Amino acid sequence: MHDNHAPQDAPNALTEVEQQRQLPDTSVQFGTLVIDAPQMVIVRASEIAGELARIIEVKQLYVVIRNRKYVYCEGWTTLGAMLGVVPRELDTADVGDGEFVASVEIVRASDGLAVGKASASCGPDEKDWKGRSRQARRSMAQTRATSKAFRLSFSWVMQLAGYQPTPAEEAEGEIGPPRNDNPSHNDSAPKAPTRDDRVTTAEVQAVTADWKNCLNESDATPAAWSAWATKWAGREFNVRDVAEWTREDLRLCRQQVTREMGSVVE
Repeated sequence: MHDNHAPQDAPNALTEVEQQRQLPDTSVQFGTLVIDAPQMVIVRASEIAGELARIIEVKQLYVVIRNRKYVYCEGWTTLGAMLGVVPRELDTADVGDGEFVASVEIVRASDGLAVGKASASCGPDEKDWKGRSRQARRSMAQTRATSKAFRLSFSWVMQLAGYQPTPAEEAEGEIGPPRNDNPSHNDSAPKAPTRDDRVTTAEVQAVTADWKNCLNESDATPAAWSAWATKWAGREFNVRDVAEWTREDLRLCRQQVTREMGSVVE
C-alpha cells in the first residue's frame, strides 16, 4: 500500500538550495573588507571616512593650502590600515643629478595581493629640495610614491572624509607665496612663510613629545633633539625657534618619529 500523504516538497527544497548556490555573488571586496552588496560600499566607506577624519584632525595630519586641507602621507597610510592594506616599496633609484625615483605598491595585509601601485620622484631641481640632503630627497620620493598609490585607489574615501583627494606631498608646490618671475627679483632672499604654511608651536611640541617617548629620559636632551631634527629635516636650522621651522621640516620629522615609535612598540 502506498502512503498518499508522504511529503512531496523535498525535491523542490533541494532545487531551491541549488538555485541559491547558482545566484551570482554580489559581495564587494573593499581593501580586505568584504561587503555584502555594492550599495553598502558607500555606507561602509562613509563610516570609515568619519573615523578617519577624527584621527586626521586630532593628529593634525594635514596642511591647509588656499583654505583647503591636504592630507599628509601618514593620513593616507592610516586610511590603508583601516582597510587592511599596507605600502610596500618596490624600488628606489638615483636616476642622476641627485634625483630619486621610487615605486611603491599597496598590498592586502592578509595575503600580500597588490591592489595598487605608483611611482614618484624628488630632485634638486625643485626649489624646496635644492639644498636638501640626498637622504631627504630619497625619503621624499618614497613618501610621494606611497601617498600617490593610496590616492589612485582610495582618493574618493578621502573626499568623503572632507579632504582634498590630492596628497599634501603632491600639492606641496603650491605651498608658500607665488613664484616671482621678475628677473630682477632676488630669489636667494629669505621669504617669510605664508599664514597657511606657518608651523605652530603646538605642532613642534607634539613631534618633540613623541620623540622623547622613544628615548630614555636621560637621552632626551635639547642638544640631541636639535641634532635629530636637523638630520631628518635634511638641513641646518635653529630647532628651538619655531619661526625657522618649515612645513616640510615638520613633515619629515613627524614621518621619522612615527617610524621610531613603531619600532619601539614592536
